[in-house]
Amino acid sequence: MEEPSAPVSKTVSQLDLMFIFLVTTLGLVILVPFLMHQVDHGHRVSCPANLKALGTGFYTYANENNGMWPIPPHTSALKRSGRSAMPQARSGRTAT
Repeated sequence: MEEPSAPVSKTVSQLDLMFIFLVTTLGLVILVPFLMHQVDHGHRVSCPANLKALGTGFYTYANENNGMWPIPPHTSALKRSGRSAMPQARSGRTAT
């Protein structure tokens, strides 16, 4: 009959901890610049998309309001005279 063996104690040595720390640090050193580049790229992509959406909104407003662009509140004199503070939008209709 076999005697039960004593439990084997596995401890983590300082060398193991230093190796784990080194690998983690190298991974972060490699990944952080890449991730920051991706964030910057995301900002560069979203800005033109926002400008395009604003332009589309202005032209849609003008086409639905007889070619008049939105007038800021401080230009009430222009509003009373019927003139627009912005250039006229293209109607999209072709002359026949």
